[in-house]
Amino acid sequence: MIFVSILVSFEMIGKVVLEERDTCYTGLLSNGIYENAKPSELKQLCNDYGKILYYEYPTKHLLPNQHTNTVHINNEGFRGPDIIKEKNEDVFRIFVLGGSLTYGMFATSDETTYSGYLQKKFDESSEEYNIEIINAGVNAYDSSDVSYQIKTKLLDYQPDLFIIITGNDVDRTSKQDSVDVPFYYSLSNQFTGLKLYYKSPEFFEFIKRVVLKNTYGDQGIPGESVNHESLEDKIKLWKERWMDICDFSNGGGIDVVLAIPPILGAGNKPPSEWELQNLEKLSHNSITPSYHLVKNSLAELDKRCSNTLDLTNTFDHYENTIYLDNQHVGDMGNMLIADELFRFLLPIIDEKILRDKNLDV
Repeated sequence: MIFVSILVSFEMIGKVVLEERDTCYTGLLSNGIYENAKPSELKQLCNDYGKILYYEYPTKHLLPNQHTNTVHINNEGFRGPDIIKEKNEDVFRIFVLGGSLTYGMFATSDETTYSGYLQKKFDESSEEYNIEIINAGVNAYDSSDVSYQIKTKLLDYQPDLFIIITGNDVDRTSKQDSVDVPFYYSLSNQFTGLKLYYKSPEFFEFIKRVVLKNTYGDQGIPGESVNHESLEDKIKLWKERWMDICDFSNGGGIDVVLAIPPILGAGNKPPSEWELQNLEKLSHNSITPSYHLVKNSLAELDKRCSNTLDLTNTFDHYENTIYLDNQHVGDMGNMLIADELFRFLLPIIDEKILRDKNLDV
């Protein structure tokens, strides 16, 4: 009884504390990205993201058929509307892959991720193509996860083109290309849904964060700072992994566009007051000082992949706040990225469709 009472107490305290210390909500209120949104709408947005369930093994992936007011995970575990696994002959299927930027962290809907905006642009274009954009982004994905996703899952969906948005994740690059399923795989997945009902696990993580912050300071928490001395080796591994994926995909007749995303401080965007604060506050976990090494890798990757694209300067002429932190953006940032992708992809798709027609003949 004492043990149960303690757990109940932690649960009640956790709900109160986490409600008041919702960093997603307070951040969205402060940065002005959604200045015309009601506080209740921002609260709903943050709550919806927190309700989405992920399975951790064999790599982190989304549980299919999840629906909130602002996020919909479809029948195949991708963000957006339901799809048919076996595509029609007239469909040109594009998968957009990456981490939280691609998934659309802080986007107000599936349609305002850059995959959603890109779909709308193709739907409204004068081109007589039946283009299908599928958002295969998953929060916290790095190159190893995306590589595993392509090789073990996505080929079954008959893709024509992969657009991989990567580069902000190089500090998390690891040597592991696939993950063996632990014996507790099924058990772990069964417990995943508990986070919808209980706040205690999240509260314990919050306490841990507070203790570390008070012990080490904002920029001294172990494991958070980017080690720029080791980045050259990680970028080399990151580059080799994408070369392997491009060779693997091209061998199956699938084109690959590899794009590096814009991050705070890497382009020439005039920073807003909020962004200036983050440039200083988040400098310890930013790869911006070494991002030129990522950009330099594109020349070599361009020889192995179908195309490469540098999106670093996408926001150079936009003065208002775009970034919520050192890399994530809201709807406006997603729309601007989609504009760049659309202009870049049109001639590539023209060439791909013409080439495939000639092969069929």
